[in-house]
Amino acid sequence: MRSTRPVAPLLVLAVFALVGCSSDPDETTLDDDRTSATADLEGSIPTSGWWCRLIEEEIVEAATDGRGEEAREVLRQSDQDGWRCEVVLPVDGGPETETVLSLAVVSNAVEESEQWRTEATAADAAPGPDYLGESYVYPGTVVALVPCGAPVASPEAGTLVPYAVSLVAGPPAGQQLTDELVAPVRRAVVELDQGTGCAPSRAGTDDATSPTQG
Repeated sequence: MRSTRPVAPLLVLAVFALVGCSSDPDETTLDDDRTSATADLEGSIPTSGWWCRLIEEEIVEAATDGRGEEAREVLRQSDQDGWRCEVVLPVDGGPETETVLSLAVVSNAVEESEQWRTEATAADAAPGPDYLGESYVYPGTVVALVPCGAPVASPEAGTLVPYAVSLVAGPPAGQQLTDELVAPVRRAVVELDQGTGCAPSRAGTDDATSPTQG
């Protein structure tokens, strides 16, 4: 296991500041510190060793059942509503792919939070670490529901709004992962906290949407 930490911009920048930075509105791959994709397979391979900037190589190897060399990462969303990066594998050699890991951050995630609670209850999920706020851990999935500062340009600026941070591993190999998925979600919450300010201790309480100051 490497001891180095991921070198990456804050997730809040990925969520809210990268919108419109690309001249190609259809560009979906992470384009910094990345190798080029093959001609017939979407996505790219990170040269830094950190998939989607926050996921260790070892997790990708486990989730792909040892097919990490075939995997690619694709940035599916980066706008004011959220950020989602996927690790994909070619199906029958490509160009079709299947998602094996999906790391997502959703802002103002009221409906998404309710959906995750419902799914976690159905899966008989165990509670996650307190530092992830209201969090759930079950095979192939870790989700953190945590109040963080709303974007400065939004109507809710100056208050806490619900965010949902999730890492989902696809079947079959990914479903065997559980505890391994906690660390990338923690990194995502830390990055979010550094950018917007989060209050995990307020998760699930009446003051989860209180002003960020005072």
